[in-house]
Amino acid sequence: MIDTGLRNVHARSIHEDLGKQAENIVYIELRRRKQEIFYYQEQGEVDFITTSMGKPDQAFQVCYSDMTDEATFRREYDSLRRCMKNLHLTVGHILTLNREESLVDGGDTIKLMPIYKFLTAAHDAP
Repeated sequence: MIDTGLRNVHARSIHEDLGKQAENIVYIELRRRKQEIFYYQEQGEVDFITTSMGKPDQAFQVCYSDMTDEATFRREYDSLRRCMKNLHLTVGHILTLNREESLVDGGDTIKLMPIYKFLTAAHDAP
């Protein structure tokens, strides 16, 4: 989905699937930044993998919450960690509603960042 207005015309509720709309916004921003984008699904899913020179360089999860629910946190975090391990990435990103922090695990870093900060960051910043 690219046109959220068209989507809203056909949705039962304008607030339906805010998570999907957040993913759509992030996708459009990654495309605007001229990123090549892939979806990852092995032992869980990761919303977006970007590449540099044909090799995976960044992994993004989009979660339209602050992940205060433990089950949601584990699902998003564990999927991202497995992806990072399989693709040999040392930094991953979870874009959230408002939560911001960096989590270090075995030398790897997962950065939680509000979606609005990602959208307003400079092009070279994740």
